[in-house]
This record gives sequence, C-alpha cells and structure tokens, in this order.
Amino acid sequence: MKRQKDVYVNRILFFIRKKIVLLIPEDSTLFRYLSILGMRLNSVKKHKKREIMKLDIPVVEHCNLCCKGCTAFSPLAEEEFLDYEQYCVDMHKMAELTNHCFSHITYTGGEPLLHPQFGEMLKFAYDLCPTAEISFMTNGVLIPQQRDEFWKTCSDCGVKVRISKYPIKLDHKKIAEIEKRWGVIFEWGGGGQRCTC
Repeated sequence: MKRQKDVYVNRILFFIRKKIVLLIPEDSTLFRYLSILGMRLNSVKKHKKREIMKLDIPVVEHCNLCCKGCTAFSPLAEEEFLDYEQYCVDMHKMAELTNHCFSHITYTGGEPLLHPQFGEMLKFAYDLCPTAEISFMTNGVLIPQQRDEFWKTCSDCGVKVRISKYPIKLDHKKIAEIEKRWGVIFEWGGGGQRCTC
C-alpha cells in the first residue's frame, strides 16, 4: 500500500514539475529558488543501497540477421566490435567501484557470438566477479559453429545462454548435444521480431 502511495505522489510531483517548467521562465529568480529547493529536498532523501547490481554489455553493434523492429538497430549498424583491451580496463574499474558485487552480467549486441574474443570476455568477467550470474543473448544461429574451447569456458564459468525465439530454423539437435555434453544452460524466450534474412 505504501509503495502505491509513493508511486502516486511521485507521479503528481512529476506532473507539477513539468507544469512549473512551462510556466516559469528559466532565467527568473523564482525558477532558481525552486531548483535549489528541489535539490535540497532530493539530497535529504535516504537512498537505499542497491543490493542487486546488473551490468549489460553490448559487445557488437551489428548482427547476422536483419530483423524488422530490432530494438538495437543492428540491421542499420556498421560492423563494430567492443575493443577487448578497453573492455578489460573498464571491467576492472567497474569491479573496483562495486567491490566486485555484480549480481548479473549480461552480454548483448547485435549478435555477441560474432565477436572474435567473446569467450575471453566471458572468462575475464568470471575471474573478476565469480559470484555474478553471467549470461548472453543470442539469436542462436551461430551456436553450432562455436568451438569446444568456447563451450568449455561457458561451462566452467556457469554462463547461461539466452536464445531469443525468432521464426528461423535452428539446429535444435546440435544445441541439445552441446547442452548435454558441456552442461551449459540454454534458456529460450523473448524476441519474436520478424526476420527478413
């Protein structure tokens, strides 16, 4: 009940804030006074420490499919890979800032399996944050082409493979073999955009 009340109050305050911005000129003394008052009120609020830290990392911009309605705009993107060296530097900084306490690290794209160093990225994240749930989202087309070393890394690091449900043909038999042989967890869901490739 309290949560509903808070949501309702926040919606009213947001509405009032929008109207004030429209009615009072930004260069006026009143606007400055209200802005300072708002900042003071916000600084007084007690902020809860976040217990769940999630990190989403887009490792490539492009994709091997060209789905209509792609939310990542991958059909329009040029071929671009996340630089591995910069990734390592950034991950070290993020791990230090969060005391290595990520609960989830999810790799997205485009299609993450296109990245030539993707397995190394997964291993690096696991070594930095071994308690985090590591996963990646894929359309599933490139799964059968991955080498044994990649699946060993996924198995050793407990990586979950999230396959979007697209109206495309996948080698389900090969995926089942990989799941059985390496003990990698495959989850099916999401997606559903129309693929035109």
